[in-house]
Amino acid sequence: MKFLVILHIYYEYMWPELKSYILNLEENSYDIVVTLSKDNEDLRKDILALNPQAKILLVENKGYDVWPFIKALRNVNLDNYKYLIKLHTKRDMPRDRIILIGTKYFFRGSRWRSLLLSFIRLKDNFNKCVECMDKDESIGMVGNKMLLDTIKFKQRFRDPHLKYCIEEAKKMMLKMGIEPIPSDRVYYIGGTMFMCRTSIMKPLLKLDISAEDFKIVERDNENEPAHVLERVFGWLVTSAGFSFADPFTTRNDIINEIPENIHGRIFTFLVRHRYISKCVRFLFRCDKIDGYREIKVFKIKLFKIKCK
Repeated sequence: MKFLVILHIYYEYMWPELKSYILNLEENSYDIVVTLSKDNEDLRKDILALNPQAKILLVENKGYDVWPFIKALRNVNLDNYKYLIKLHTKRDMPRDRIILIGTKYFFRGSRWRSLLLSFIRLKDNFNKCVECMDKDESIGMVGNKMLLDTIKFKQRFRDPHLKYCIEEAKKMMLKMGIEPIPSDRVYYIGGTMFMCRTSIMKPLLKLDISAEDFKIVERDNENEPAHVLERVFGWLVTSAGFSFADPFTTRNDIINEIPENIHGRIFTFLVRHRYISKCVRFLFRCDKIDGYREIKVFKIKLFKIKCK
């Protein structure tokens, strides 16, 4: 039975990198659906040169890689595939942005993308994933364990975004007729690149969701259905009685992340410790309001400067 590869290409310059990883699959062992936010004849030709049977879909630039994924699922017969591979073109993180996964691992630059693709970046890694899932029927999804994030229900009251994601994800699960398991937390791959059993994603076809349900892509808008569905993907795994696995990450891989994690903890200290952050903001703050920066000390506005 063939693999189903679903790839969303937004950053077209990243296609050669993704293409090199897809070549780790045996020829004729997979079908591929590629979603594009804008048409590109040269890109189409290169995709078809890789796989002449590739299905190429134009999709609305909404919902990051998640809405294109839903649309792709609706354009194939999932019963024809045992395993599904989800990929997309994830850009480098800006220099001043650090991503925290699972309260433990910190990533910046290209590192997040590199770890997301680690299950398929090396042929040996990919073969280990297939062998692992073939041997153990309880494993539903494989991905880098450093990216396996968890949201516990008790966290939702401290973070409005987490509260939104949990509540909306539960609503989506119930709409699909699935009781969320476990009921007190959600496990998911942060960044939505993985390989899973195709049957796990079939309930998504029951969702009455369209492009209009997603907002235009806006990095500052976190409360968006795409982030909700990121959690739903993980909840579908555990609710179907499956578990997550990582058969390729070694102890040395984790040790090599220690310097970056130490840097991340120091750099994000004030953000992670909100009470300290609130004290600092009480003592001094600089807020951007209507094209001006207001300078406040002890919440008293001293002056404002017009932004350039």
